[in-house]
Amino acid sequence: MKPIVVSGMDFSGTSMAAGILHEAGVNMGDVESAEDVARDIRPIRYRTYECRVFRDRITPLAQELVTALPVIPAWWLDDLACAFLGYCMEREAEAQGAPWGVKCNGLVFLSMYERFEDFPVQWVTTYRNHLHSMESAERKMAHLTPCYQMLLEAQLTPHVALCCKPELISVDFDDLLAHPQRAAYELLAPLGLGDRAFRAARIVDPKGKGVIPWP
Repeated sequence: MKPIVVSGMDFSGTSMAAGILHEAGVNMGDVESAEDVARDIRPIRYRTYECRVFRDRITPLAQELVTALPVIPAWWLDDLACAFLGYCMEREAEAQGAPWGVKCNGLVFLSMYERFEDFPVQWVTTYRNHLHSMESAERKMAHLTPCYQMLLEAQLTPHVALCCKPELISVDFDDLLAHPQRAAYELLAPLGLGDRAFRAARIVDPKGKGVIPWP
């Protein structure tokens, strides 16, 4: 199985997709703990299933991108690709053949990288109406800084580009909420993990709010 990369728009259901993979036995890295969530000051907080190691590594790159927007420079894509490939080599060595993945919405920008097809990974993304994602961000974050709002808006074009890539596994946000077991199966079956869909779908909040929140 190729390494699995979950990416897409912020607040589009990528954490649900990554959580399903995590519950299905795919090592998604050093994901957030209950303590991580408890320390966050946002009014509504869900576990994101992000690898803290990789998130911390590319945070400086995200800050550099904000200063360059609305342009996405080729040199910045090169830097992001180098950071990503370095991380992949480290994780592949650690995994020793076991299935692994990473969820990072910032990697959606790599859909615009000229050598995108060279990445030896399986891409997974989620589809959700862009305006609904923005509304969810405002509700959960309480206040969107101008820089973060600019970053969210910049994700739209590369996300559309990612959705057009061949061999992409796509998950519909609304379908995942309405039919979590079926949607989980459609995500996991191409990876040979369809028999784990029932167990993996339990991370989806039955009240339709996304990933089940931490108490």
